[in-house]
Amino acid sequence: MKDILALSSCIADYLETNGVGVQGVDLFIMQLPETPQIGTVLAMTGGPITSGNPTRNITFQIQHRNPSAEEGLRKATEINNLLNNQWNVVPGFPGRVESVSEAGIAFKDESGNFIYSLNYAVVSTTQR
Repeated sequence: MKDILALSSCIADYLETNGVGVQGVDLFIMQLPETPQIGTVLAMTGGPITSGNPTRNITFQIQHRNPSAEEGLRKATEINNLLNNQWNVVPGFPGRVESVSEAGIAFKDESGNFIYSLNYAVVSTTQR
């Protein structure tokens, strides 16, 4: 579990460094608070059960909330461009991030904001 938390922190750092948001302001880990209206959350989801080891080939989801469908899609696309098929996003982790779905509107929240969902796998090049 410690590795997963460290990994989520490193991915959030990478997103912040690349201008997606500021952690604790509009970029969050595990839970997206009710405010701000525009925000992004990173949630680690473990690995596929078939792998036998949920700390190998970890998956994660990013959700972006935005009242504007156009601006929300622009931000979701920006995030996807930063992460998809990128090698060594996490310092000391020999692997890459790959998208497992296209960015798209997952749903609208109770306030009418668009929620975009992006799903990724962190693929290790070594056995753990």
